[in-house]
Amino acid sequence: MWKDGIVLCVGGDGGWNLTIGGPPQNGVYTNAPIARGQLAAKPAVGVWHTISLATLGAAADGSFDGASLFSQQAIRTLDTGFAAMGTNLWESIEFDDIEITAIGSDWGPVAALPAGCDISKPAGMALQARKCQANGIAAADQSFELLSDWQLRHIGSGLCVNAASAKAGAALTMATCDFNSTLQKFKNDYTRVRNTVEPFTLVASTAAKKQWLVLAGMKDGTVAVQPSNGGHVEWSKWSAFPNTNQLRSQYTADVKLGDPMCLSLCPSK
Repeated sequence: MWKDGIVLCVGGDGGWNLTIGGPPQNGVYTNAPIARGQLAAKPAVGVWHTISLATLGAAADGSFDGASLFSQQAIRTLDTGFAAMGTNLWESIEFDDIEITAIGSDWGPVAALPAGCDISKPAGMALQARKCQANGIAAADQSFELLSDWQLRHIGSGLCVNAASAKAGAALTMATCDFNSTLQKFKNDYTRVRNTVEPFTLVASTAAKKQWLVLAGMKDGTVAVQPSNGGHVEWSKWSAFPNTNQLRSQYTADVKLGDPMCLSLCPSK
């Protein structure tokens, strides 16, 4: 329960914790707190209280009943997405007047492309990976759909991901979708890829042998097909997020990989 995310919890004893992940059901914290403290008085029973948590980039602010608990507290940037409220004990409690508000200038119904990235003519453009657009907003350069014939189609242009060759290290570009092209067939477990990370496998056949290559990436934004049993890569599995049409390097926060990276037509910044 709440294994990831930036969580502010205020207890009945007046103690508060800002943590990565929250306490498990009927349990205690397993992660060390980012910050902790004690209210001047225990929260009174039978009266309303106000709790607030705001995160923007790598900083968080929190308050209880109008009094600041912390300001510009450093947090990790891996945790983006949903907001939630709850308790970890079976006890009587009510929530009222819940408000979720966008803050900062990085939110908007249409995500801005990175400076200098033009995807108006994507044919032949090299595929890369860049930090995933956050806050549930779909970015045009990161919008791909999984077709039933194993192709990865860019939604805005209708073009498909195409391997330059069936050799390890081959780059990926955008090309006209060709149902008969084996260089566009990235097989995957369509059921599991939306609930975890899974490989996207390209079957590379030659006259001498058959090898399996996978769609792989590096933190510097490099994307290529690499051997499924090795190669110098930092991730070789992806997760498909159908709500934002993203192909992401992780499903839940992975500290080793850092910020989630998404398949993109724009370079990493």
